Amino acid sequence: MALPDPDTLKTKIILLFMEKPLLQAQAIHQKLPAYTLQAVYKELRGLCEQGIVQKVRKDYSINSVWVLQLQALATKMARTCFGASSAVPLLAEQESASWKFSNLLDLNDFWGHMVLHLMRTSGERVVYAWNPHLWFYLFQEEKEDRFAKTIHLMGGKFCILAGNSSFLNLWARKFMARGKGIQSSFARSPLKDKMNTYYNIIGPYVITAKLAPSTFRVLDKIYGTTTSFEKLDIQGLLHLFTKNGHATLTLEHDPGKAKRLRQMLEPFFHVS
Repeated sequence: MALPDPDTLKTKIILLFMEKPLLQAQAIHQKLPAYTLQAVYKELRGLCEQGIVQKVRKDYSINSVWVLQLQALATKMARTCFGASSAVPLLAEQESASWKFSNLLDLNDFWGHMVLHLMRTSGERVVYAWNPHLWFYLFQEEKEDRFAKTIHLMGGKFCILAGNSSFLNLWARKFMARGKGIQSSFARSPLKDKMNTYYNIIGPYVITAKLAPSTFRVLDKIYGTTTSFEKLDIQGLLHLFTKNGHATLTLEHDPGKAKRLRQMLEPFFHVS
């Protein structure tokens, strides 16, 4: 029932039906010129066999049965995902919860899930972030791309203030510029004394990721001394992220703290 890999021709064809309810093979081919017309016809036949697309004369359309099944599945899944027993607790005001991680990539996965969860449950559509080092783009580029696209689909904005204009931070900027869900700034920050601490502000909620001192020292040295990828120790960095990196992720329902941090970050962005 779920969509296949977003980079496949099959998914690209399915997504075209969000723009128009009826399409002919030639029109699809014009939208996807990187593929041959023969390949388009082949995928359309497969989609018809799977009951995802239906054909009437020369016109193709999404099968309404498949759409309604997908909608029902998503509704049930959302009810479970965003319910009271989800992985992200429903905190009362001034309550907090914390999680410890020794794998920074696992931390990043849960962190992204938490952001989207809070946007969904709070109705807040603008997230302000203080991210000293943009390390999550080094090994999870595709996940970050999906995260940005999801933010955009939700009608949201994720506003990132980076810690500095180091080589690796500026390198990550090209990934953030791909989609419409991310804004970035590399201006001098009032939070420059908190380079081991990452903040996300979502309405009255504050997500804080704090690196352990040993993890921060290694990461900060890498970001402070790397001037090209030829000099970057990828294996050592991967070991830090998956084996030897330690951090704590904390969620707080604190309107006062959220307001103070938001007021620090808002001047760096233009959000309509």
